[in-house]
Amino acid sequence: MFFWDGEINLSGADVRPDLDGGTDWLLGVGAHYKVVPNLTLGGSIRRVKLDDQHVDLLGLEARFHFQ
Repeated sequence: MFFWDGEINLSGADVRPDLDGGTDWLLGVGAHYKVVPNLTLGGSIRRVKLDDQHVDLLGLEARFHFQ
């Protein structure tokens, strides 16, 4: 679940968007692969739904593990 609150300043515009806030779905999946004992590479994709709009987030990641 994704809890959000929107505030838009449209002074002078003749637009009335309905983005006051709400609770929507946040979906995602990710995977990591251990390249060598101290290094992991990974990626993820997430989709955030804001009422009838959506945002897709892509991520790449490298982790170095200290032992």
